Amino acid sequence: FDWASEENQDLYARFTARSVDAVDALLARHRIARDRVVFVVEPNAFIYPAMPHTRRDFRQLLHGLDGKRLDAADSAAITRRYDDIYARIVGERFTVIRADKFPFEAASFYDAVHMSPSGAQVMAEHLACLLYTSD
Repeated sequence: FDWASEENQDLYARFTARSVDAVDALLARHRIARDRVVFVVEPNAFIYPAMPHTRRDFRQLLHGLDGKRLDAADSAAITRRYDDIYARIVGERFTVIRADKFPFEAASFYDAVHMSPSGAQVMAEHLACLLYTSD
């Protein structure tokens, strides 16, 4: 897969926009206001060069055009690029929380995206502060 291809990134943006259209239609059908919905960009563990707290690195790293597995840094850069596309497209209509920017540590994850109890704690504390309303 050519992650850097503008065509693939545009295709992903269009796919995301169609998905947001479907969410909009669902909200309209059930009379739910957009301001009652938030989207969260999921954090991942690609930004860490190693996972020293696990016996084995269970992260599912991305693969390049040649089929070879990319390293964590390259996987992180690609994921960040596609997360930015997602946040931009969804953010045109909805609130987007960039949980991928929360202060996680490597030990916050068991693998690329599944959180340990300490990771869940970081996520919960930050989301609670952002989502808390008095109504």
